[in-house]
Amino acid sequence: MTISRRRFVGDAAKFSAAGLVAAGVPSSALFARGRSDAVDHKLLPSEKEVWEGVEFMNNLGVRFS
Repeated sequence: MTISRRRFVGDAAKFSAAGLVAAGVPSSALFARGRSDAVDHKLLPSEKEVWEGVEFMNNLGVRFS
């Protein structure tokens, strides 16, 4: 029996969710909201830096696949 990628991903999600339920992880912990202090936003590039990178890539010309 062959298995499709779609079925594999769907089954993996089901088994992961079942494992979390069996482990007693509350669903509210999976969807917690709020700002995390784990990300240092000073290390992220500014909007200007990102836009300059996009313009640089566009100025390299077309890239045919």
